[in-house]
Amino acid sequence: MATYPLVIHKETDEAVRAGRKYLVYTLTAGVLLIAATALTWQTAGRLEFVRSHLLMKADALTVVPLSNQASGAVTSMAWSDALAIVPAESTSLAEGDTVEVLRVS
Repeated sequence: MATYPLVIHKETDEAVRAGRKYLVYTLTAGVLLIAATALTWQTAGRLEFVRSHLLMKADALTVVPLSNQASGAVTSMAWSDALAIVPAESTSLAEGDTVEVLRVS
């Protein structure tokens, strides 16, 4: 959109026609890109990585999620030694559920 004036700067009939074509192409592509993004997000879901700490309990490795999962929480990033992977199709996990883990330290 910002370059539209560059297309029509001569203000001739040909430049104005080219400018209209440019707007149609640009706006159509933008709408299709937004629709494709929404469809991809809806189809794929959202995979989450939860900062966690690993503990040994009763001969089993246990994942304890850290309380602060905010993106700016640098201390919880430093304290975590694993990322628990919450699948896209899961809305929540109960205690005792099995999860995949990525070790980060």
